[in-house]
Amino acid sequence: MRRLLLPGLALALARPALGDDPTIADEPPLLVEVSPGRSAVLELPRAPAAFSVTDTEVATAVVLGAPTTLLVQGRSIGTTDLVIRYHDPADSIAILDITVQRDLAPLRRAIEAIVAPAPEE
Repeated sequence: MRRLLLPGLALALARPALGDDPTIADEPPLLVEVSPGRSAVLELPRAPAAFSVTDTEVATAVVLGAPTTLLVQGRSIGTTDLVIRYHDPADSIAILDITVQRDLAPLRRAIEAIVAPAPEE
């Protein structure tokens, strides 16, 4: 499980900080990447009033303990988004793209082991 801190809702592992109000108006959506059966923990800057995943066949999101912590779980290969609404004077909305894809790290390691040069003696 990956833990993504969202100071001002900027995903530390996906993009640089976008400031206090993410994806409002011209800001591009932030990206969360998980594999099927895996999850990522999102630390939000404040508790959301509501949130929703557009395609729950691809991913789901639930509150994990603290109201500022969301658990995003990959279900099947695909893309969807997570819409978060905050209860503030502007009713701020944040949109995060969720991509669920195969974890290719084991395959990459296997290929590197095959093609890696033999140690010199």
